[in-house]
Amino acid sequence: MKKLVAALFLVFICTLSYGQGGAKIYTGLTTLNNTNTNITGEGLSHYGYSVGIRARLKDGSFVAGPGFKYTRFSMMPSSNANFFNKEENYHLLSMPFNIGLEYRLAYILKLRMYTGADAHYFWKIDKNARDINFDYVNDYFFGAHAGIGIDIYWITLDVTYEYGLSNAHKYDDSKYNWLTFTAGFFF
Repeated sequence: MKKLVAALFLVFICTLSYGQGGAKIYTGLTTLNNTNTNITGEGLSHYGYSVGIRARLKDGSFVAGPGFKYTRFSMMPSSNANFFNKEENYHLLSMPFNIGLEYRLAYILKLRMYTGADAHYFWKIDKNARDINFDYVNDYFFGAHAGIGIDIYWITLDVTYEYGLSNAHKYDDSKYNWLTFTAGFFF
């Protein structure tokens, strides 16, 4: 694992040395569903928000970059969308990595299509009436995502779907699938 991380870091540094780009600061709303029906019941979802930064390293129309993201979402599923629930939340730290293509459609408009991988870490679990704690979750879990975005000057808008690759909870078949809408600024 350490060799893989070192190799990816070397690729990032080489790309950064020869490419152009910048970074994107963003925030957005997310909806999650767990594949285990004991965690997310039929017709219910977990709601929350994300805040993050992502590098955008460019070489022509090819774009790649790592990022760092904080996500807070509700422990208990609901049929009502409450993205800013203040009680009983999971708090995640994530490291997404994107590769994709960027096309200039007009002077002020760019289209981006990308895919990538995500590593998530349960950073904090709020106190709750069900005694859910770190014994209930796996420290790390992974996902793969695909997304599409547009840039209007320096404003970015994205829609991303993430498919869970590993179990987030210490139950069989407990993968999270996410849909996230974000808005941000590219600099």
